[in-house]
Amino acid sequence: MSGKRKIDRRSFIKGAAAVAAFPTIITSDALGGNGRMSAGDRINVAAIGIGRMGSNNLRQFLRHPRIQVVAVCDVKHDNLRQAKDQAGGADAYTDYREICARDDIDAVMCATPDHWHAQICIDAMKSGKDVYCEKPLTLTIAEGRKMVEAARRYNRVISGGSQRVIGDNGPKSAAA
Repeated sequence: MSGKRKIDRRSFIKGAAAVAAFPTIITSDALGGNGRMSAGDRINVAAIGIGRMGSNNLRQFLRHPRIQVVAVCDVKHDNLRQAKDQAGGADAYTDYREICARDDIDAVMCATPDHWHAQICIDAMKSGKDVYCEKPLTLTIAEGRKMVEAARRYNRVISGGSQRVIGDNGPKSAAA
């Protein structure tokens, strides 16, 4: 190996944008000062569906220093109001397509009712976002195939949730 690091298009564009914006006023917090992680090291996440599992997931995301929850979405106004308060002023939406339209969101968490999972996940991947979706990911094999096709076509990551398998300390053994 020559020791040179291969850089992908996304990293190059982010780096170039950072260089172009540097002459403007940037706080030390944005650059990772005062014991904070820099903005570029954080993942901007939107939470779609903030019912029982969604609010649990939101709490877990808010604890993680590399995750910045920038938007929440739910059709139930009580859930949305609670999630907005919980997420410290994140933008609030009742239509998930508004989240898909945002360029500053890296990933979405989908914890909507099951019959919405496939459509929301496919739309999110199509708009350039990675996805974490609560189980069941789909209702049919055909929906699952469409989700896999979308992940491949748009070069996205999709992951399904299962609290018995994944936790704060990684995968648990089958005996656990």
